[in-house]
Amino acid sequence: MLSYRRVTHSGIPHLAYTFGRPIIATNVGDFQEIIEEGKSGFVLSSNTQEELSDKLIQAFSDKPKLQAMGKYARDFCATKYSWKDSAESLIPVYKSMVKNK
Repeated sequence: MLSYRRVTHSGIPHLAYTFGRPIIATNVGDFQEIIEEGKSGFVLSSNTQEELSDKLIQAFSDKPKLQAMGKYARDFCATKYSWKDSAESLIPVYKSMVKNK
């Protein structure tokens, strides 16, 4: 669970995904972009105690779904956020920097 009040970026979601753990997070920073709602975790729509409680109950009341979300999170991380994909996404940036010199 990532119950931040403020965050710019956190590597914790990626780490959790590598261990096959879905995430419940507050709606701050880039969590909405990293977490696929209902697939790799949950993002609170309003950062309240009540919604956090509801999401925790929702997540832990269906253990098979929670396990499936963990597997999805691991696979999601291995494809979308792999080192290879990250490196390949930087190639155009580096090429543009070389051209501009």
